[in-house]
Amino acid sequence: TPPSAAAKRWIRTNWGFGYSSRRGSDGRDAAALDFAPWPQIVSVKGTHTSVYAVQAGLEVATSLHTLDIELLFPEALEELLPLHFASASRLRRLVLRCCYEEMLISLSAALHAGLLPGLRELELLGSPKGSTSRARGLQWPPRRSGLAAESFDPAVADALAAAVRAAPSLEALAVHSVSSVGGKPEALISMGCRPGLRRLSLAGCESLGHEVMLSILRSLARSSPALEYLTLFPAPLSIAPMESPVEVGRGVAELMGHCLALRTLRLSWCALADEGAFALIAGLSMHAVGLCRSLLVADFSHSGIGIASLPLLEVFHAYAPSLQQLGLSGCQVAEVAGTVRARAFTNASGRKLVVSV
Repeated sequence: TPPSAAAKRWIRTNWGFGYSSRRGSDGRDAAALDFAPWPQIVSVKGTHTSVYAVQAGLEVATSLHTLDIELLFPEALEELLPLHFASASRLRRLVLRCCYEEMLISLSAALHAGLLPGLRELELLGSPKGSTSRARGLQWPPRRSGLAAESFDPAVADALAAAVRAAPSLEALAVHSVSSVGGKPEALISMGCRPGLRRLSLAGCESLGHEVMLSILRSLARSSPALEYLTLFPAPLSIAPMESPVEVGRGVAELMGHCLALRTLRLSWCALADEGAFALIAGLSMHAVGLCRSLLVADFSHSGIGIASLPLLEVFHAYAPSLQQLGLSGCQVAEVAGTVRARAFTNASGRKLVVSV
């Protein structure tokens, strides 16, 4: 029986499926697949095997702009999305979960060859299931007797970084807990310093220390004036040194002075400490009120900020008139929590400022 009119309307813009043990299949509605108007579908989300099942549809999905895949096997990109498909040339957003090195290598080659000319957003989320992460001589999960330590090819990160910089239309990049990339500081700097970025999110990266952060902050301030979203979040057991909090604080102030469209700034677990927070306060104080007029969210949680928490709260309340959320969790200063309770902080539009402490 053909799907209902409401089902057709939903299918026309979104297509999502996943594994289900029901009747031994992957949960697809065969009738919906048969009647799916693939030329009008704009978004597909599924697992590795599910995308195989709809390759015939992808071949004619000329309106497709978002592809979100959870990878299950170490295969190349062209095995899932043959790059001669018209949908590949029109793809605007690509999300890859559980990133195998084989996929990253083929993705790099495709970007270098110009086979994804319209790609604007690239998200690489997580390493393959069962992979290990290392930091400061530790490994998680712990090594079991008789199992050799897993190694990553450094050339993978270099090739991906070069491809990201060469991609003609890329405006948004997210790399979260991808071991084969996050452990290479040069690759993180190269990707983070790509000109013209609007969104950048580097999270769970083992080598994201102060030197890498500072290089990225300075580059973004110069080459990405339209930046709207920035997350720099080191791995919990980062192998990189965190010895330059003052320079990082100044770098954040410089970024906010140049990127006036910035709406979200997340620098949690970045070891900013009181020294860096006071450097940030001093840098912001040198500029006119309203410098951060577009800023909605700022998060410095668990960054080692102590006595500077209250001055930081005051300066953001003064200089960011649209601010809605300020993250100071883990500041460990009782007077900050008391001040937040005692005063009803509001922004310029009269909305209550939510402060997490």
